[in-house]
Amino acid sequence: MNPFANQRLSVILGSLLVLASLNTTQAEAEKAVPDTACHKALGCCPPPNPAITWLDKLEAAGRKIRSYQAKVVYDKEQGLLGDRVIRMGTVTYLAASPAAPTKPATPACFAVRFDNMVVGTALRKRPRQYIFDGTWLVERHEKQKVFIKRQIVAPGETYDPLKLGSGPFPLPLGQKRAEVLRLFNVAMIDAAKDDPANTIHLKLTPRLNPATGKPTSTFTRINLYYNRTTLMPVKVMTVDESENRTTVKLSDTQVNKLDAKGAAVLFDTTTPPTGADWKVEIVPWEKPSAKPRASKQMKDTKAE
Repeated sequence: MNPFANQRLSVILGSLLVLASLNTTQAEAEKAVPDTACHKALGCCPPPNPAITWLDKLEAAGRKIRSYQAKVVYDKEQGLLGDRVIRMGTVTYLAASPAAPTKPATPACFAVRFDNMVVGTALRKRPRQYIFDGTWLVERHEKQKVFIKRQIVAPGETYDPLKLGSGPFPLPLGQKRAEVLRLFNVAMIDAAKDDPANTIHLKLTPRLNPATGKPTSTFTRINLYYNRTTLMPVKVMTVDESENRTTVKLSDTQVNKLDAKGAAVLFDTTTPPTGADWKVEIVPWEKPSAKPRASKQMKDTKAE
C-alpha cells in the first residue's frame, strides 16, 4: 500500500477514536442530565430522567408557598463523640415577598420552636427557640433565660435561609432545579421498606467547585424524602464531613395558613427588657477579615 495512503488511514482512524471518545463522554453527561432540546432536534426523545422530573415538580410547588408550618423531630448524632440530641417542636417558614405600593419587600424568615427533648429514655420539657428574621439569627433558651442574637447577613445583602447545604436548618422548600443541579449530583433512589409512606427519595452529593476544586457543600450527602401527592418534605437526612448525622422528620404540614398576627408572634426577635434576669448577647455583623463570620448553622448541644 502507498505509504501516503497508510499515513492518511492512520490519521482517519485516530480522528475516529477521538470522536468516539468525545461521544462517550457526551453520552455519560447526558445520562446525568439529559439535553432534551438536543434529543428533540435529532428526532429521538429518551425517557426523561426521573430525578430531573421531580425537581421540576418540586420547584413549581415551592413557588406557591407563602407560609409553611409543620411538627418537627430533630435528631442529631455526632459521629466522632457519639453524642445524640433529639428535640421535638414546630418549624415555620415565611417566604420572601416583593415590595408593594402599601408595604416594603420582606425577606424569607424561619422559626423553630422546640418544646421537648429526649433525656436518656425520658421526655422532658426543654423550651428553646431559633428565629431568623432575614438578617439576625436569634437563640432563645427559656429555662436558662439566655438570649443570643447574631447578625449573620451583612447590611444590604440578602440570604436564602433554606439554601440546600448551607442554611441554618435543613428545610428543603422552593429549591430551584438549576441551582440544585449546579451544586449537587442528584439521583433518585428506589423505595425501601422503612421509607416514609408514599414518598420519593432523592440523594444529593456535592459537586466540586471548578474555581476552588473543593466540594460545593460541607455535607457529604443529603437524602430528601417528599410526599408524592403534596410535594412537601417529609424527611431530611444530612451527613457532614465529620460524619455528624442530622435527621429531620416533618408531619402535620400546613401551607399558606399563617396570618399576619400569627407571624408577628412567631418571628418576634425583641430583646428581653433590662432587669428581667435574662443573659443577653448581641453579636453584630463584622467583616470576615476582622473576625470569622458568625455561623449560619443552627447550633444545638445537649445543654438543657
